[in-house]
Amino acid sequence: MTLNDVIAPLKKWWWLIVAASLIAALASFLAATQQASIYQSRTTLMVGSSIGNPNPSSGDVWLSQYLASIYADFASREPIQEATRQALGIDWLPNYTAKLVPNTTIIEIVVIAQSPDISQIIANELAHQLILQSPTSGAESQKRQEFVETQLSLIEVDIADTQNSIEDLQQELPTLNSARQIADVQSQIDSLSEKLNKLQSNYASLLSSAPQGAANTLSVLEPAQPGYPVQSNRLVSILLATAVGASLAVGAAYVIEYIDRSLRTEEDVQRVLGVPVLGYIMRLTDESRSPDYISVQPRSPVAEVFRNLRTNLIFAMAASPINTLLISSIDMGDGKTTIATALAISLSQAEKKITIIDADLRRPNIHSHLNLDQSPGLSEAIVASKITKELMPKKFKEGVDVLTAGSTPPNPAELLASNKMDQILENLKKSNDLVILDGPPFLVTDASILASKADGILLIISPGTVREDTARKVKTQIDRVGSHLLGVVFNRILPKDMKKYGEYNYYEKYYTNSKDDSSEEDQPEEDRPDEDQQDDPELNSNEPEVVKDSSAYSGS
Repeated sequence: MTLNDVIAPLKKWWWLIVAASLIAALASFLAATQQASIYQSRTTLMVGSSIGNPNPSSGDVWLSQYLASIYADFASREPIQEATRQALGIDWLPNYTAKLVPNTTIIEIVVIAQSPDISQIIANELAHQLILQSPTSGAESQKRQEFVETQLSLIEVDIADTQNSIEDLQQELPTLNSARQIADVQSQIDSLSEKLNKLQSNYASLLSSAPQGAANTLSVLEPAQPGYPVQSNRLVSILLATAVGASLAVGAAYVIEYIDRSLRTEEDVQRVLGVPVLGYIMRLTDESRSPDYISVQPRSPVAEVFRNLRTNLIFAMAASPINTLLISSIDMGDGKTTIATALAISLSQAEKKITIIDADLRRPNIHSHLNLDQSPGLSEAIVASKITKELMPKKFKEGVDVLTAGSTPPNPAELLASNKMDQILENLKKSNDLVILDGPPFLVTDASILASKADGILLIISPGTVREDTARKVKTQIDRVGSHLLGVVFNRILPKDMKKYGEYNYYEKYYTNSKDDSSEEDQPEEDRPDEDQQDDPELNSNEPEVVKDSSAYSGS
């Protein structure tokens, strides 16, 4: 498998990939525009008072962080949600998250709603309900805290008075002369110092119960503000949807190609039928389909491709002499009649004597293609058991005779299988270099009968129209009757598909843009090479090299 084989399905199904991508992008865009605007509001809470302590211990910080993680988890649970719904008188809550800011004692609650006011109200209420679950909330707790704060104020006054008294006594000591006085003052200082220590101890104990000193407390650090709009990344969503659509289409293209078991390439033909492809022919225009076209336009790409087909066929027949050649197809409408007549004319240009027989007695076509009378013809010759003067093949061109099908008989298979048909072929082989049978497709029995009487078969196939199993059945039938399949001609190839089969489109470039053409036009007429001799490979000193592939316009 080459890189071109990998890329080929993408080239073939590019429209499917583009269409899927556009549909996915459009659907994503419409879905994004239909979405209502959303708003986000944020509130933060702090656990403990370690941040306000100028000298906190590591234990205080660790305890606050541990409690904060518990409160953050608790904020997302049903008790807080139910309390918030009841407090606000609603039966639903928008999406929100409560998380601990890493390595801190701060809890962050983020609410996303379709209204800036709703997001703010719900964020603040969630924070309030979470605070109510802390031990510092409630009426009794509030009274207790008020009492503690009052006592702290009184103790603060006592501490200040005691400290002032100690300072005054200490200033008085240097002025005393009596040892008794000094001892009394010192005793007072010691008594006041003891009192100061008790006051400070009581103050510390009460302070640990106060909100500003407790570790298990919650306080709002930043209240929620009206929500601000959150712009969803629509571009990323659209690009992602486009990528998904394109990927699915690419996968579908490869799946379709995998399950499509039709003959499309020379490798397919070689693998299934075991014969080469002798020619590649593009779809013909009405003008180039004319039988006289390759004679009138010998330097056209159409004429060149049939010369290449002729050359390849001659070399294919070189291994064993071929006097009768059956041109048939697997399916109807593959252009075998056009190829049969064009090939006969091309062989006659190589000084070959050719007779074409329209052996399709059910649906004859050569007479209309060459503008000849259908009767009398082959069917009358078989009935007469010999070719009389009236039944002789009609001369179409120099070197090309045509025996039309004649009137349509009721028993074409029996006529073709008769000994009289063998006698007619034997007589024609004596006076011709090659007898070409334009036979019916292998859909009918007549083709198998003709295959048994022909020395070789040329099979016409339109790429992508014949399944492998059908082609194998035809090959089995050909082998069963003992005939020899020389090769296949790919016909009716679309111009856009020609590059898959080689550089055959350069025939036209060669003949329309070649410098040799312009140089020949400048030569005197008597010095120009004879065109017929130039086009005829057998009249040149060197036989042209066998062309593996060839192409031009085709179809009948």
